[in-house]
Amino acid sequence: MSAGEAFVQATLWYAILSALGWIGYPPLYRACRVLPDGGLSLLRVTGLLLTIVPIWWLADTFQLPYNATSIGITAAVVGLAGWGYELASPQAVPFLKRRWRLVLALEGLTAAAFAVYLVFRGFHPDIAYTEKPMDLAFLSSAMRAQRLPVPDPWFAGEPANYYVLGYVVAASLGKLAGVPPEVAFNLELATLFALAVIAAFGTGANLARLWTPGGHRRHQWIGGTAAALLLAGLGNLYTPWQLLKSPQATLDASWWQGIGWRASRVIVDSGFPWTEESRPTINEFPAFSFVLGDLHPHLLGLPIVLLALALALVLILDPLNRWLVPLTGLALGSIYAANSWDMPTAALVCLAVLAVSRAAAGPVRRVLSAGLSLLIAAVVSLPFSSRYIPSFGADAGLVPEPLASLPILGTIARTLGIVIWSRSSLRELLLVHGLFLVIGWLLAAYVFQRWRERPSSTVVIAAVGAVTALAFIARFPALALFALPAAFLLWSSATSGVSNPVRFAAVVTGIAWAMITAVEIFYLQDAFGDRMNTVFKVYFQAWSLQAIALGGALPALLGWLRAHRQRLGTGIMALAALLALGAATYLPISAYRWTDGFARWSGLDGLQYLREAAPSEMAAIDWLRQQAPRDAVVAEAPGCSYGVTNGVPHNRVSMATGIPAILGWGGHEYQWRRGDPAGLAEIEERRSDVASIFESPDSASLETLLDRYRVTFVYIGILERHGLGQQCTTLQQTDVAGLERALESIGWRRLYSNGEVAVYGHPAQQTSTRNVASEAHR
Repeated sequence: MSAGEAFVQATLWYAILSALGWIGYPPLYRACRVLPDGGLSLLRVTGLLLTIVPIWWLADTFQLPYNATSIGITAAVVGLAGWGYELASPQAVPFLKRRWRLVLALEGLTAAAFAVYLVFRGFHPDIAYTEKPMDLAFLSSAMRAQRLPVPDPWFAGEPANYYVLGYVVAASLGKLAGVPPEVAFNLELATLFALAVIAAFGTGANLARLWTPGGHRRHQWIGGTAAALLLAGLGNLYTPWQLLKSPQATLDASWWQGIGWRASRVIVDSGFPWTEESRPTINEFPAFSFVLGDLHPHLLGLPIVLLALALALVLILDPLNRWLVPLTGLALGSIYAANSWDMPTAALVCLAVLAVSRAAAGPVRRVLSAGLSLLIAAVVSLPFSSRYIPSFGADAGLVPEPLASLPILGTIARTLGIVIWSRSSLRELLLVHGLFLVIGWLLAAYVFQRWRERPSSTVVIAAVGAVTALAFIARFPALALFALPAAFLLWSSATSGVSNPVRFAAVVTGIAWAMITAVEIFYLQDAFGDRMNTVFKVYFQAWSLQAIALGGALPALLGWLRAHRQRLGTGIMALAALLALGAATYLPISAYRWTDGFARWSGLDGLQYLREAAPSEMAAIDWLRQQAPRDAVVAEAPGCSYGVTNGVPHNRVSMATGIPAILGWGGHEYQWRRGDPAGLAEIEERRSDVASIFESPDSASLETLLDRYRVTFVYIGILERHGLGQQCTTLQQTDVAGLERALESIGWRRLYSNGEVAVYGHPAQQTSTRNVASEAHR
């Protein structure tokens, strides 16, 4: 892909993104009018939800067409309604006229973040390894779909049992822009980065300005910059720790063997009763995720979570705002469908700030507002929640009777596991959370100084000492580091006389630290059997919460230190600055290693590597994209999770085209369908059937299997001919010659041929292809 072509595609995408954002601004301004920026920093994420969620809901519920036309019509209707109301009763337009410099500044920052990330992504755009093939498969499926729900690309005939809304939003932008999935993938990553940075900046700036309304305007910019950097610009303290230990080795190591990857695997669990092996948990943070570039639900949902946090700030200031109820409901419902893990946290933050707000709103009014918002959230998420089968919970028989049969306790016992192995060490917790701990404890000290009925210093010192001693005796350092200040922050937010912005920071930080403590005790029972995935999901959320709350609070905290604690303040500020500088080393080193020293800018085509490694495969994929009917199903080799053989990712056909395969990554399907006994049993049946097609085909059984799964194309490529490698045993010795004879004996014909790739089709489909047989790709 040339730089000029990439520029045109990116410009068109960004123009559509911006148009959808401005379509939704009138209701957003009315909901966020108490914020200094009038909600401008939330413009695009809100616009995407207001314009795309309705067509997703209608297309899924009433089977309306899902295409660029229907998306455009929905956006036009939303825009006409919102701006028509605005013209009849202007509020947003006068604000925009007054604050035009702010508009230009925020628009410039958003565009700069989008452009900078795209330039970075272009040095390594490959959609390969980790979860990327899976993410592209869902995106391709959503972009190919003309009707909803989104089909499961790796379980033909069934809808995706996964968090799909984020992929639908990305696919909608891709449909409008007319770009292929492999380009939309990288453009969506840049979109998420830009939306996350600007939302963090705006919310941090708003919090800083509201905290000290009479203070200098630079506090607003410091708070916004701090929040944005804490969210997406800084890493944890693993990188500076490694630089201190062995600087040259740290700088020379590859991305996968060095700090690039290992900074996300700091906390390692050991002491399991059933094995002597240790198991690393996942402690991703946004800077890591944006370098790695997995288009995964935790990243797809990040801007919506930040929108919910910003709305929570509005809630604590203006709980009677009637525009907040539907917008909060839309955000919470969208979060549930985009990444369900985030929903309880976002809802808890909104409910907590509503409860502690000092604004003049009675308890009945607050309860009604909260209830209506949650009801709207339930309606918004209905297309997802009505079909989704949760995959967490202990396997049947692991929870003994009669506990398993108890109505509430049985569900809790099946859902939550108890950590009975070694907890996170002090070193691990400090490496992951050290910078946030310094700022957070400073916030706790600030709140304590303003607590009207605070206990004496002697009582506080005794309590801290007792809890700390207990924590280290029990080998539970999180109890002292997080649980103690979290309890204080949450309690003081409800009982002290601090202002609403301070309460917001205390509540959000307290909830984040309570979550970090909770995963030292409990984990969600899932396919992995430990807390690896729970730590991943919870830590990623907690990082976002802390970045917003503590970044926005930082200017006021530093000012308080300078004014009242000069010597101590200087030391704390020096420590925080040192830790921040250390955390800032992750991103440049990681980005440099990820891009191989920014060696070559390759453009935005995430499958260019496949075009170079296996041109015949990619040519066949392009042919299928053009020729396959909308209800097509492909039989291809069933791959292994994360599998790559000779540079070709497993299940590359369904991944790149969105045409459902009989079976894709079986390990992932097990994770998604373990809550459905029938679906779980079908995984093994499908694996056996696909193996029969490629390993021991005979005419009678082959025709039966192809009919059973409504197969349209049988794909015979490099992996089907030469196998999936020694590490993947889903296919053994394939019999390609026998398969081709059997296909021809039941009337199937070779519709496409190019090198080692052949595509066979059912006779009924031959009339829909332009070339019945092409012996060489032209």
